[in-house]
Amino acid sequence: MRPPTSLSEWAGVHPGDNKSAGKRKRGKTASGDRWIRRTLSKRGHAAAMTPSHFARAFKGIKARRGYKRAVVAIARELLWTMFFLISRNDVHRDRVVDYAAPFLKKVLTEVGGRAEEAWAATA
Repeated sequence: MRPPTSLSEWAGVHPGDNKSAGKRKRGKTASGDRWIRRTLSKRGHAAAMTPSHFARAFKGIKARRGYKRAVVAIARELLWTMFFLISRNDVHRDRVVDYAAPFLKKVLTEVGGRAEEAWAATA
């Protein structure tokens, strides 16, 4: 299996790199597939506006690099996340927001607060 860096290059969200005389300069991102790049950029922008790990990363990158570079960086991070989730056959668990908490709270109230029954209901 090829590494996710080649996937991000193909999708057009891999950051450009221009090194000369030991100095790193900003470069252009790869041209890539325009449809996938557009879709990832839109999803990156949407993910940046939701309360999640991606929003925190977006704010940090935006402060240092600017808005458009931050959107491309989040799009790349989304692509890598999808790559690893599919390759490992796993589900996404956000580091910031626990999306399962409201569901578990609802289940616990429905079964009268008994944890064993609630756990059996979710399985």
